[in-house]
Amino acid sequence: MFRNNFFCGLVIVLISCVICAGAESDINAKIRQLNIETAGLDDVVRIFGEPISYTWGNETFRKDSLPMVYIARYPNGFSVVVERGKIVELRHEGQDGYLFRGKLQIGSSLDEVLDVVGRPAGVIEKGPNEFKDGILYKDIDGTKGHCYYARKDQGFRCFFIDYKVSAIYTVCRICGGRAGGVCKAGKLSPAGNTGAAAQPADVGKPLEPAGRSPVGKWESIDFVRNINDFKPGQKSWKGELFLKGVEFVPDGTTSCGDTWKENLICAKDGKAKTKFEIREINGTAYLFFPRLSSETAARRQEPSYYVLKKSSAGKP
Repeated sequence: MFRNNFFCGLVIVLISCVICAGAESDINAKIRQLNIETAGLDDVVRIFGEPISYTWGNETFRKDSLPMVYIARYPNGFSVVVERGKIVELRHEGQDGYLFRGKLQIGSSLDEVLDVVGRPAGVIEKGPNEFKDGILYKDIDGTKGHCYYARKDQGFRCFFIDYKVSAIYTVCRICGGRAGGVCKAGKLSPAGNTGAAAQPADVGKPLEPAGRSPVGKWESIDFVRNINDFKPGQKSWKGELFLKGVEFVPDGTTSCGDTWKENLICAKDGKAKTKFEIREINGTAYLFFPRLSSETAARRQEPSYYVLKKSSAGKP
């Protein structure tokens, strides 16, 4: 009986290893088919399939109405930044198995990164991240272990938490991965896909200043990656919501410890600040409350949002 159990266990382990190895090599094999300096969205879709969404900032777009710059998102934290139909950056922000030059991955140490891509031209410690090429930003804004390093000549940039790689971006070396600039490499998207995308009709619009005061109690009803992902009556977040609600006090404080002024919310540690938004959708006001973190601020990423409705106990 012990021998049979041992044999079954060994078979399961071996199968798991094969599956993991296949998953790990799959992303790398696909990326090897791309020439990032010439490839466009059509190449990405041919190799990786259709993205799960097209986004930029808080906006989500349809494929037939894409803006000039957007992110094509795939599962497991993999995404592709596209400008004018041309790839400018491949982003790995999760455990997708990607290996940069077969050596660097999520979790690699700062020393390992420097060994592979080379030493920085300078180091800035405890200051803001200004994203300059060749400069190692260490302990950004005084947060120990939060770092950023980019080498345009290596087609590489990455972020660190606790001095371990938390995200790897491989970039077009011609344009340096600077989405929003003008990359002269590769092909441009069709004329119909270069304009600004139309905003879906059911996501509402930010209320005018006179109608967007957040003062009062709000109850959390959902959690979404982007504001436009929210659909009244359809819950995106299946689990329990960590933030149950927020009360905005006229003196600029909140019940969760953050502070607010006009349409800005500032984290209690003072290291992250971004906008909250109140939208009226089908006659109901919803407050989109950003989930702030120093990691979000360090990467200059758009936050995810809690969706709140005015509590019956709150002031109108």
